[in-house]
Amino acid sequence: MLVAALPLNTIFISWGLVVLAQENKHKFSITEYLSLFEQEIISGIPSTELLNGEIFELSPLGFRHAKTQQLIQNFLITAMGTSDVYQNGSIIAGDNDMPEPDIYVLKEKAIIKNNYPIAEQLRLVVEVADSTIRTDTFNDGSSKLGIYARAGIATVWVVDVEKQLIHEFTEPKASIYQSCKIHFGDTTLFGRAVSINQLIAE
Repeated sequence: MLVAALPLNTIFISWGLVVLAQENKHKFSITEYLSLFEQEIISGIPSTELLNGEIFELSPLGFRHAKTQQLIQNFLITAMGTSDVYQNGSIIAGDNDMPEPDIYVLKEKAIIKNNYPIAEQLRLVVEVADSTIRTDTFNDGSSKLGIYARAGIATVWVVDVEKQLIHEFTEPKASIYQSCKIHFGDTTLFGRAVSINQLIAE
């Protein structure tokens, strides 16, 4: 879930972030992005993520969002038989893409180098969406979902908090997921029976 890109025609004096003018728009690589933090050029600001070379500010997480993350994490640990289920961590999904999904699940025996998992090491990523559900479910290659598809992440859940639904995207090809299944009510996820309202906080 995100709010907006940091405008590239603005100098953020209060944040210590100097960026290029719009006519000289620069696409950040992951190396450049991380160096902004290492050099403390970006410091004391809300969480961010790198999507298609642009830096986006993440919106604050409310209790309902956080509780839903916890419920889903607990379910996945049991249903998938793994403790490698993590919340709010950055992943590497391409040269210019470092998204921060709400939850990600590592493949068995994944060895993390340089502190960040890469897309090939992930079994599942989960995005919990409320006000951003419309853009989070765009499956046309232009959205965050397209980044996950291009990276080859096999399964992505987009959780619609308001409507109590889980959109399950599978079969990535190029930048599009070829299959989308919507789970609601009583369903089966990873071979385990569950009611969707048990996974989404009220």
